[in-house]
Amino acid sequence: MTCVTVVFSGPRRGRHRASRSIRTLVAVAPDLSWLPERHLQVAATLAHADDLFAQLTGVLFEYQAVPDGTIGLAEVRAGTVTRTTVTSVASLPRSVPLLAADVLMTLRAAVEHTLYAEVEHANGRTLTAVEAGSVAMPAALTEKKFDGWLSDRKKRAPRPLQLGSPLLERMRKLQPYQRAGSPGEHPLALLAAHSNLAKHRMPAVAALRLAMIRPDDGTPLDPRVRIVNPVEGPVKVGDVLAETPLGVRVPVSVFPTVGMNRPGTDRWPVLVKELDNLATWVRTQAVPILITGTPEVASQPRCK
Repeated sequence: MTCVTVVFSGPRRGRHRASRSIRTLVAVAPDLSWLPERHLQVAATLAHADDLFAQLTGVLFEYQAVPDGTIGLAEVRAGTVTRTTVTSVASLPRSVPLLAADVLMTLRAAVEHTLYAEVEHANGRTLTAVEAGSVAMPAALTEKKFDGWLSDRKKRAPRPLQLGSPLLERMRKLQPYQRAGSPGEHPLALLAAHSNLAKHRMPAVAALRLAMIRPDDGTPLDPRVRIVNPVEGPVKVGDVLAETPLGVRVPVSVFPTVGMNRPGTDRWPVLVKELDNLATWVRTQAVPILITGTPEVASQPRCK
C-alpha cells in the first residue's frame, strides 16, 4: 500500500505536493517440521507458493514506488469550487494478475495433494485409476451439497472417503458451510472461486483502488469541503476525490493499493491481504487438519 500526501486546493494555490512511503508484507519461513515424510512434496509446494508471493510483492513494490506515483490528480474548476479529479492511473504490470493466479493455483494444489496423499496412506495401497478419479476436495456451501458430493462418489471412492472414515470427518470440518451465515466468504470457498477462475477463464482480476482518503491534521474540516469515501473497486480516470471551495487548502493522505476482485462479486479486497489470508488458512488449517485432525500443529505466523 502506498501513502501519498496531497494538498487539495484551488488552482491559484499551486500544484499538488506528494510524499510517499511503501508498505508491504515480509514472508517468514513457516515451521513445517511436524509434517510426516509422505507429505514432503506439500512442504515444497508451500515453499513454491511463498516464492511466487515474494515475486509478486516485489513487482508491487516497484509499481507503487514509481516517482510520479500511481495516480495523477488535477484541480478542475467548477464555479466557486475545484474538484480534485483523477487524470491518470498507472497501468498495472501484466505479471501481477499472472503471479496472483499462480499463487492461488499452488495453494489449491497443496490442499489437493495433501488430501490425495492421506487417502492413499489410509487406504494402505496405491489407488486404482477409478479410485484416484474420485479424490478431490469439494467446497460445499451447504451440508446438503457435501452429502450429495459424497453420494455421487459412493461406488467408486476408496475406503477413506466412505461415510464414517476419520479423513472424511476432517474434510467436513473444512467445508465452507461450517461458517454459518457467510459460507461464501469461507477461505476454502474463496480459494475455489479464485482458482477456478484462474484455471478455466482468466488470471486473477486485479486493479488499482483507493483504500482510504484521510485528512492529515486534526482540525475540523471546513463544512464546505467534501471528501469522497472511496468505493471498493478500481479507481478510474475522471473520478472526483474531493470538492473544495476556491482558496481553501486541505492536506490529506491518499492510500492507493492494488485490489483483487472476488469472482462473481463486487468485492475488491487488497490483493496481498487476500492471498496472505488464504495462504495462512491453507498452512495453518487445511493441511494440518487433513493430516492430523487439528490445527494445533501449525501455529507459526506467515507474515509480520
